[in-house]
Amino acid sequence: MSRLSIFLLFLVVTFGCRDSIRDKDNDLVTAMDYSTSMNAINDLVKQIHNVAINDSILSQLDTNYSPSACFQSKNLVSAGLGFPYILTIDFGSNSTCIDERIRRGKISVRFSGLYNSIGTLMEVSTENYYVQEREVNFSGSLLVTDSDSSYLKFQRKISSGEVILPSSQGRLSALSRISGQDMVEIMLQSTPEETDDEFRIEGTLSGTSTTGVTYISGVSTPLSTSIPCRFETSGSFTVSASNIASRFGDYGVGDCDNIVTLSLHGVDYEKKLSD
Repeated sequence: MSRLSIFLLFLVVTFGCRDSIRDKDNDLVTAMDYSTSMNAINDLVKQIHNVAINDSILSQLDTNYSPSACFQSKNLVSAGLGFPYILTIDFGSNSTCIDERIRRGKISVRFSGLYNSIGTLMEVSTENYYVQEREVNFSGSLLVTDSDSSYLKFQRKISSGEVILPSSQGRLSALSRISGQDMVEIMLQSTPEETDDEFRIEGTLSGTSTTGVTYISGVSTPLSTSIPCRFETSGSFTVSASNIASRFGDYGVGDCDNIVTLSLHGVDYEKKLSD
């Protein structure tokens, strides 16, 4: 074989393989999968906050009002006297919540101390937990790193985060994964309602899209959401993967809608997130 033939074969193998990897995500799938995964994990934190902030054992805050949580039952158990406590939030077979999403299954949280105390570790897991027919499997923790009467700050560790999309929202059993550590800050409003508390998220995570693309995500400006709104309402992010161009996402300036603007090669695309 001539040197020219060997060189041409090298080019075909090298760049042909790169093209095949690129073809796995030649649109906006990875960015949309990241948005879906983040929304599911952020929603999990909102459900925990909605219960814990209203519980007189778990929180020392003045919460003499009824929570807007939509669970069918909750169970708080201590292995001895006092902490640690294990909280189980049971949504039953179907519960319609203030954000109009339907949930079922259980969220379990082990509290090492008070919900609003610095140093408290919350170990979180799910059991047969579904939101709008999307199965959410989560294993991880929340560590309280700062707290006062106006805000809570957590270091969130996602050991394993999986969202399985039903056939109506993608391919049958399409799986999106996300993991890593980021920060969650909850701005506690002065009104006697937990529903107007604002959640802000920032940090870098890694994930795998439903098409098998491994990516790194970074929050450019903090993502924001609240309990009544099922979506992120503001903030921006970047999704990067090998051999494909970075995708950029923007949730807007505060409107509670399912719109995210994704940018690729300088072109903007307005996409709708699944309810």
